[in-house]
Amino acid sequence: MINFDVTNELMCIARGRGRFYAKKGSMVAFKGDFRFEKLLLGPNNGGGLGGALLGHLQRKITGENMPIMSVEGSGEVYLAENAYHVDVIHLEPGDSINVESENLLAFTEALTYSTTFVGSGVISQRGLFSTYLKN
Repeated sequence: MINFDVTNELMCIARGRGRFYAKKGSMVAFKGDFRFEKLLLGPNNGGGLGGALLGHLQRKITGENMPIMSVEGSGEVYLAENAYHVDVIHLEPGDSINVESENLLAFTEALTYSTTFVGSGVISQRGLFSTYLKN
């Protein structure tokens, strides 16, 4: 199981064994044995190729299309982006969160990854849609 933690407010550390998803290009360093793979369509969350393709089209149309990579293995992976401050948000089973895709650094494979309509641009800085993660 992968666990996320923060160091110096600027870097996320993913520790453990398993698979997670991260923003492409966010890996700073790693210790252990990991395989990094670019995902062309994004995680399919059990929906097969059709689900992955539909999710990719939704993200492309809504502007919530973040290039992501699959990270699988064991050890520690250090993630960061442009010296932005990093927070780790833990979601309990049944919990969900909406986040702008440019502010998302990594998430576990246990989460469902999709887009959602949030309403007027007042709520979202970018527009009518945001990335939706559900445990």
